[in-house]
Amino acid sequence: MKTFWQLLRVGFWMLPLQRALTVIGLTVLVGGQLFRLPFNMPGSTLPITFFGVMLVIIVPLLAGGAFLRMLCASRALLLRPHARGRLLAGAFGILMLATLCWMFCYWLAFQAVPPKLRPDAEALLLMFSLTLNFGTMCAVVLFIASRSPLWTLVILILWQAPGLLLHAFGVEDAARLLGGPVGVLMSAAVWAVFAVWFLRARRIHAGAWRRRDVTGDAADPAVNAPQAPATREQAMTRWVLANGTSPGIGLQVLVAGLVLLLIQWVLGRQAGVMALQSMMIGVLSAATLITGAVSSSMARRSRALWLPVGRTRLELHAWMERQMLRVAVAVGIAVAACALLVWVLFSPRPALPLAYLVPALLVPGLCAGWLGLMQQHHRGFFDALAGTGLAAGIFYGLVQPLYVGTAEAPWMVLAAEIALAVLLREVAYVRWRGADWRRAQQA
Repeated sequence: MKTFWQLLRVGFWMLPLQRALTVIGLTVLVGGQLFRLPFNMPGSTLPITFFGVMLVIIVPLLAGGAFLRMLCASRALLLRPHARGRLLAGAFGILMLATLCWMFCYWLAFQAVPPKLRPDAEALLLMFSLTLNFGTMCAVVLFIASRSPLWTLVILILWQAPGLLLHAFGVEDAARLLGGPVGVLMSAAVWAVFAVWFLRARRIHAGAWRRRDVTGDAADPAVNAPQAPATREQAMTRWVLANGTSPGIGLQVLVAGLVLLLIQWVLGRQAGVMALQSMMIGVLSAATLITGAVSSSMARRSRALWLPVGRTRLELHAWMERQMLRVAVAVGIAVAACALLVWVLFSPRPALPLAYLVPALLVPGLCAGWLGLMQQHHRGFFDALAGTGLAAGIFYGLVQPLYVGTAEAPWMVLAAEIALAVLLREVAYVRWRGADWRRAQQA
């Protein structure tokens, strides 16, 4: 039980951003139940409930697999009795707790509507199965993805294979079949296979973003072959990008985007063109947020460069910003190519003008990039608000207008996103200017 409480703290309360999102989400949930907001459905608090739950579980959901790998890769931690089993049980317990809490909030949101409009037992089972399946996919896929991005695509394709096969063989109502008891059994089977491997593996390696141990390759002639010495600029770039490159990151995003578009088209083509376009372009806009993850990793790695490179904090910040913009351009080109494919192949095309659609698709990536650069110093409540505003901008600036099919572009939302990008750039500059050099030397 002690392990479970410690994992709860890791998942919801370890980082300042997690604490802020947890407090904001719980406040939204309580406020949504006490006060009926004008934009809610008649007699229901479902939209505000969903938003509050999303804020609470977004970090453990999207980083739970990486957290689990980080914990079980520690050899000192595994010296404790039954350490892996306790970690696995705690991770599964947190997933079930989050699923049941969402189901309770979902049920509570419909208590004010007439009985005939309330979800029946079949609808609740469908919601439980979908939530459990999604949580299982995030936990297992992100555990594997934290070791190898290539395996992320492989597991994602395998996870969607049953749905693709059912559609290929013409099975009617495949979504209801997979969302019922069959989906629950699939999640149980995945956890069983993962648990057997997790408990029997001799060693679980750390995340792929850490430096590779080359001591075992000392006898390899390819490793010891003479190579041209790297310049200081090249060495710095390799360090902050974890031996990656901007074109390589863009290529990975392009491949992942094409695979996701294919899966969405196969599973959602019966939902209607507008709903499908809304889902596809919304996912592509969210894919630009990978820039924030890369720039956040760059900001953390930059501490090791402050003293050796002989540059001031502001000079190093300017260099880091240029590297981030290169990554943002590579990711933006990949996302724009996928969006162009959606624009060309689907008819009728989105009603939003192209002059609005392109910047609305790419500006969130710039916001996320500067938000990531801010993470090297003084993370706090403002970061959580900025992330919430970024998610709201994607929804109200792209997803909702495309789903409704309106031709009136919400230029005010785009202007707010651009203003947010400018604000985040200035905040990142101020944080780098006031960075604590003494703590950097100790780190």
